[in-house]
Amino acid sequence: MYVGDTLGRRALYSPDQLAVVDAGKTPHRTFTYSELNNRANRLANWLRDGAGIQKGDRVAILAYNGVEYLDTFFACGKLGAILVCLNWRLHWREMLQLIEKTAPKVMIYSDEFCEPLRQMMEHDTSVKHLLHIEGKGLPKVATSRKR
Repeated sequence: MYVGDTLGRRALYSPDQLAVVDAGKTPHRTFTYSELNNRANRLANWLRDGAGIQKGDRVAILAYNGVEYLDTFFACGKLGAILVCLNWRLHWREMLQLIEKTAPKVMIYSDEFCEPLRQMMEHDTSVKHLLHIEGKGLPKVATSRKR
């Protein structure tokens, strides 16, 4: 366990205590520290083993506020990766400029942003892997983008 794995430590001390209520979803979803840590571990494992993310690499997320941000934040912390949060209110060209400056290797995105993401991916970017969030919680579909 890394010093940056505060969620892992919290899950050891109070695994069944309420950690998060995702009020952005209907119905609202609740997560204990143990559940939140398990979600972050699963994502961290995929980022490391499936996408090859290492310490210092960047992971971007484009989604409305929700538990997926926490999953990604804590997964990046477990790996020593850097989280790049893209503001969904920006135009796709503005997001493309941010992607070009930050060079994330993975883009995690929700269904609402397929069209802006498609437009961004038509241009040459550093994104090697796309991870799609399908409704409830962690991503279900992962596709690799070859360059």
